[in-house]
Amino acid sequence: MATRINTSEAALNARRPLEGASRGQSHGLARPAAGERLLHAADGAARLAIAERRRTEVLQAGREAAGLQFGINAARAAAAGLQMQQESIARIRDLAGQAADEVPTEDQRYALHETARQFVEHIDETARQTAFNGRMLLNGGAQDIPLGNATGERLNIPESTAEMLGINDLNLSTPERAALAVRALDTASARLTETRTALRAQEQQFETAIERRQTHDQNAARAESRLRDPDRARQAIGQTRHHLLQRSGIAALLQFNLRGETAARLLAS
Repeated sequence: MATRINTSEAALNARRPLEGASRGQSHGLARPAAGERLLHAADGAARLAIAERRRTEVLQAGREAAGLQFGINAARAAAAGLQMQQESIARIRDLAGQAADEVPTEDQRYALHETARQFVEHIDETARQTAFNGRMLLNGGAQDIPLGNATGERLNIPESTAEMLGINDLNLSTPERAALAVRALDTASARLTETRTALRAQEQQFETAIERRQTHDQNAARAESRLRDPDRARQAIGQTRHHLLQRSGIAALLQFNLRGETAARLLAS
């Protein structure tokens, strides 16, 4: 004996609109989903054009960030060289203070003068050797360096040699000359402190500029990803639409054609 499932005209009538909706039609008129209307050919071309412009902006921001990072690294290398020079100046000042005293003999004073001269040479040697990426930093070759960005950040490292610091011709041969050397050394040390402070300020400026570009880079990359993926958007719309239609169709069939127990088992699965 065959089992017969109840059918009714109402169930068939309930199913027809769903079938028409699944084909994207209702009452003989095409009704594309709202997302599909946004993804037509002209709109897609405009989105890709915007995405390409965003991609160009991301690449430019990366190049500018690299230039700014060069400025940061160069400023740090220069600051390290300036610290070494300042330490040498502190040693020379100790020697000049001893030479300014009346106690040292002529031989002792001469030894102090020669030792001070060696430290002065060390200051110039530091200026010649302090470099970053092949560019000399303290001998006058790093003043007003453009960093290749649209906002005009530039690196400026003043020349720092014994001559520029005013200590290249120190003379400790007499107490009077040694006293003059002490004042010149104090002035040079203060100048180095100012230069290191200015370099630190430039470094912080470059760090802030990099953070600003990185934020722009991340936002542009996210926007580019969304604009470049219309296929994924179209697929998500289609899947959601199909899922809703399928659930509506099952609900209508269960309401008109199946017993309550069978409906419960199907829904549970």
